[in-house]
Amino acid sequence: MNHHPPASPATLLRTLQVSRTPSPRVLRAVSGFGLAITRRSAAHAADQRRRKSLALLLDARLKPGEIAFLSGPSGCGKSRLLSAWRRLLPGSITCRPVPPTIAAIDALPAPLPAALDALSRAGLADAQLLPRLGAELSGGEAARLSLAIAITRAQRRLRQAKAATIFADEFLTPLDRPTAHAIAMSLAPWTRRTGVRLICAAANDDLAPFLRPNLWIRLLDEPHAPAREISA
Repeated sequence: MNHHPPASPATLLRTLQVSRTPSPRVLRAVSGFGLAITRRSAAHAADQRRRKSLALLLDARLKPGEIAFLSGPSGCGKSRLLSAWRRLLPGSITCRPVPPTIAAIDALPAPLPAALDALSRAGLADAQLLPRLGAELSGGEAARLSLAIAITRAQRRLRQAKAATIFADEFLTPLDRPTAHAIAMSLAPWTRRTGVRLICAAANDDLAPFLRPNLWIRLLDEPHAPAREISA
């Protein structure tokens, strides 16, 4: 006679946060899928409301063709504010990881002349990089290709008579500073000429003189403090 060991409880793979205390039925239902539930704290909910309010305020102030720059130390909430702002704009464009198995030039959703122009604007005007797969690029090259893809997507929205907003977290962070400064300096007149809005975040303030942002939001490393200084 075979004896089977008792079934072990499901391994909890993820914890979900909810605004209300879950019922026993909810707890039983999700536990079978390896989920646990905790109640979201009032402070966390208030933090989310503050970020959304700030994002609404900033979005109302940023006009087409303008740049917003979020800076501050790691962990101060730049990415969370950027995410809250992005959720206000369903058609916005995000700088995402590049496709690993597609050649750099093929990753840009634009005719060849526009694709080459976007690569040049993103500081990737090296013909030897065009046939390389995304997985073969360095971190800095991949960051620039991601920016070039976002630029071509923004241009496509403009051709469709739609507003275009690019969100870029850790903006130009993997690049050496002279290269980052040169790209930032080239993007500033491009956004103003095309009407694309650029909303970017980085830990260092050194990009500001080159971006010349219309809004510069410095976040401080303090809990529950979405921002402490807003300059325009």
